[in-house]
Amino acid sequence: MTHGAVAAAVTVPVTADNYVRAESDEYFAAVVKRGGFGHFAHRRAMVELDKQNVVRPNRDTLYSTAIFDLQAGPVTVTLPKAEGRYLSLQAIDEDHYTRAMMYAPGPHTFTREQVGTRYVLVAVRILANPDDPADMEAARALQDQIQVSAKGTGRFDIPEWDKAGLTKIRQVLQVMNTTLSDTRRMFGTPEQVDPMRHMIGTAAAWGGIPEKDTFYLPITPARNDGQTVYR
Repeated sequence: MTHGAVAAAVTVPVTADNYVRAESDEYFAAVVKRGGFGHFAHRRAMVELDKQNVVRPNRDTLYSTAIFDLQAGPVTVTLPKAEGRYLSLQAIDEDHYTRAMMYAPGPHTFTREQVGTRYVLVAVRILANPDDPADMEAARALQDQIQVSAKGTGRFDIPEWDKAGLTKIRQVLQVMNTTLSDTRRMFGTPEQVDPMRHMIGTAAAWGGIPEKDTFYLPITPARNDGQTVYR
C-alpha cells in the first residue's frame, strides 16, 4: 500500500511470525488515512464509542497522532508547556515496541537508528474534561502548539496484508487475552516485554503504554450485554 494511491501488489499472508508487524501496519495506515502522514492529525473531541481507532481508547483524552518516514531523515517533535495538565508523547515502532515515553516540554528527536524501523507512530495524549467546554478549548490549544520539524516527508509504503489471515490470528489472541488478569510485560521495548504477552497485547490493546507509566486491569462487567448502563 502506498500513500496517495493503492499500489497493485501481491497479498502477503499473515502468520504468527509476522502478525505483530501486519497489525501495526494496519494501525499506521489508519493514521495516514486520517491525514496524519508527516504531520499530526488531531482529534478535537473524545473518541466516539462506535468509531474507536484503537481497542481501548481513553474517554478523557484528546489524541494527536502522526506517522513519520525516518528514511527521509530525523524528525523533531516539540511539545508545549502543559502547565500541570497531563500531556504525554509515545513513540511506537512498526513492531509495536514503545521506543519512548516523554512528558517534558521542548524538542524530542527521533532517528531510524533510535527507533529501529523505517516508520514511527507518534501519539500525543492530552487530558481534557469533556464536560467543560473551556477545558476542552484549552486542550485543543495545546494540540495546535505541537510542532514538527523534518528534512523531508518521505512516502508510506507497506505490504498488502491478507485481511482474513490478520483477523483470524487477532481473534485467537483476543481469546487468549481473556485468560490474563493484567497487562504486565505486554508493552515497552524488546527488553521489557514478554514475546507471547507482547503478541497478545498487540491484538487486545494495540498502542498500550508500558506498565511503568500506565497499568491496565482488564475488567469484564457481570452483565456484558451492551445494554446495561454502569456508572
